[in-house]
Amino acid sequence: LMRGLESRTAFARVVKARITGDSAYLAPTGDMYGHFPTDAATGDTIIDGGVFRLEEELRDFSIAAGTTGKIFAFEPERGNLLRIRDAMRGHVPANITLCELGLFSDRRTLGISDGQSASALVAKAVPGASPCQVTDLDTFAEENAVSRIDLVKLDIEGAEIAALVGARKTLRRHAPKLKISAYHTADHLWEIPLFLHALVPEYAFEFRTPAPDLVEYILFAYVPGRTPQNIPNT
Repeated sequence: LMRGLESRTAFARVVKARITGDSAYLAPTGDMYGHFPTDAATGDTIIDGGVFRLEEELRDFSIAAGTTGKIFAFEPERGNLLRIRDAMRGHVPANITLCELGLFSDRRTLGISDGQSASALVAKAVPGASPCQVTDLDTFAEENAVSRIDLVKLDIEGAEIAALVGARKTLRRHAPKLKISAYHTADHLWEIPLFLHALVPEYAFEFRTPAPDLVEYILFAYVPGRTPQNIPNT
């Protein structure tokens, strides 16, 4: 399913590195989320799943989408949201809506473990986990009258499959551009592209191992030649 020699080679290198335990097979290919076919464009409505502590991508999305675009930024850990507001000196751009929610397969209460480098959703009963609210993207879009979604980015510490399950209607209807972290669990390497291919067969996939963190693999998906204006509204 991977489009182009670069993506196929990068994917094969990751598989080889995981089988052998030898990271020397990995090689840098591209930036973290920079990828022309799936980059944000003027007027895009964007779902940024997993903002953590004001990742650079959120600023880039805001600039690229412009005044006619909209970004819904999801971060379930309150401390991280406060850090985001502090980093923006209290001036959150008008096109960004900060959502104190996690993205998941349905609406429920889970726990959140606040790690040093990432906050992960966990079972509510895990010691030290704080309660947090999660929702599925389909329900969120319906309740907030989000009529179109052009781009979805997910970096949610292993909950990517659950979030995609909760976005099935959105994915079928809008076929948004996708930037998905595929490294939190080994089986996400194949589970995520196979799930998306079954849901939207028209998707083309590209795969990157960005530097300097070669163990953070990113899967990109898009429908070649398709723009928001000519996607069937079904």
